[in-house]
Amino acid sequence: MHRIPHSIRRQGGAALVISLILLLILTIIGLSAIQTTTIEERMAGNMRDSEIAFQSSEAAIRDAENFIDGTVSITAFNDANGLFNSDDTDGTAEPDFTLKSTWTSNTTSRVIGTQVPGLSATNQPRYFIKHVGTVTTLVNSSRRLGSGRSGGASAGVEVFRITAKGFGASGKSQVVIRTYYGKRY
Repeated sequence: MHRIPHSIRRQGGAALVISLILLLILTIIGLSAIQTTTIEERMAGNMRDSEIAFQSSEAAIRDAENFIDGTVSITAFNDANGLFNSDDTDGTAEPDFTLKSTWTSNTTSRVIGTQVPGLSATNQPRYFIKHVGTVTTLVNSSRRLGSGRSGGASAGVEVFRITAKGFGASGKSQVVIRTYYGKRY
């Protein structure tokens, strides 16, 4: 009769159990890597969308500056079509840029002149301009604005506050930029 050695009879499948535990650990690591990659991909997409929103808001600022440069006087700023004057006593104040209705109405904001590629028609950047007033001298009064030399005669510079809102490609990202722009008429 053939006898089985004593050491073989005592094995209880320890190698199989250890292999299964290692396989389980590798599976968990793999799933974690997939989840991390998915999250990073979403983060990159959101970053791209917010960058598009920022750039479209900047495009609206440039469009507003070009509009101001094309005006011949401040009479265009008559509290209509996104153009507001500095006189708030007439009951028409600059709109609240935090309200959604400000950015959907053609009386309170303007759509930029050239459509931004990649954005839907409803997500085109918008802006409104408020004529703030006239500035003739710097704070220290030693130089006139734009004269280039001390004490020279200078016409006033009309100051405008531009508020622009841009949207991302998904429409979920939004960026509002507010800046000041001056023009001498």
